[in-house]
Amino acid sequence: AKNGIEITEEEKHSLFAAADVLHEGRLNLFEFMSTMRKIVRVGIQEIGYGYLPLAWAALTAYWLNTGLSELGLALYRLPDTFNIGHFLPFPQFSASQPVIEVVQACLILGAIPPSISLLEKLCKDNNISGVRFGLHAIIQVIGAWFTLYLMLSTAQNGVIALE
Repeated sequence: AKNGIEITEEEKHSLFAAADVLHEGRLNLFEFMSTMRKIVRVGIQEIGYGYLPLAWAALTAYWLNTGLSELGLALYRLPDTFNIGHFLPFPQFSASQPVIEVVQACLILGAIPPSISLLEKLCKDNNISGVRFGLHAIIQVIGAWFTLYLMLSTAQNGVIALE
């Protein structure tokens, strides 16, 4: 076989029978892929999707600093943009740095449980051992903590603290 997996005719028939959940003599592609995924070796790309909630949270938390500190000033500038004058008093608001840091921390720390849950589901679906799942879960927690540390230390000092 080209992909390194040798399957006999009997095994092909049993795979097809397992994927034919509606018993119509047709192949159900989703069931077939689920069955094939259980017998093929799984790489990092299969469980890498478990890191997405943390990646999205880190990206959102990074841009929250700009959004919460400057977005409230955009409404005040809106009449100048369209040259219509200030006929209504528009409010101006801007979040303080401690508020931004709390929101960033809540966002990143709140993304850890969904990320680990998704990782656990992917590991179960792909028959990945508990040791490998545990290692990835630890990497996610340490990565979230380190990202949060870097984000908050640069927000306070303006640069990364190398103490």
